[in-house]
Amino acid sequence: MSFHVCRFSAGLDALTRKQQSDHAVVLATLKRLGRFSSFEASDNSVIAKTMDSLHDRKLLDTTPQSYPWSTCCVTPLGEQFLIDGILPPMPDPFKGMVRVSKNNYVSKSIAEEKGLKEYQP
Repeated sequence: MSFHVCRFSAGLDALTRKQQSDHAVVLATLKRLGRFSSFEASDNSVIAKTMDSLHDRKLLDTTPQSYPWSTCCVTPLGEQFLIDGILPPMPDPFKGMVRVSKNNYVSKSIAEEKGLKEYQP
């Protein structure tokens, strides 16, 4: 009788929750590993939030591979963060958008095309 153990982990799950919340620790770990599984990257809300933040801040590029794996590489901005420890701000999700009503935003080109004016509360 033989056994085959399949483990979908590159090492992120070995980090403590405190380490998983530290952008520098996670980014350095991913730089060393070069890959991660979707299971470990979404194992808990702490690591999931850090992974989202690294991606949104353009510190990490990821490329999907055979499920559940993704390869990753630290961007030049991520390398700079690892050197100086200054976390870049989150990008503005509404940059290039026009607020057309209390809770609605559209791109500038659509606003111009449809003649929509900026909402003034």
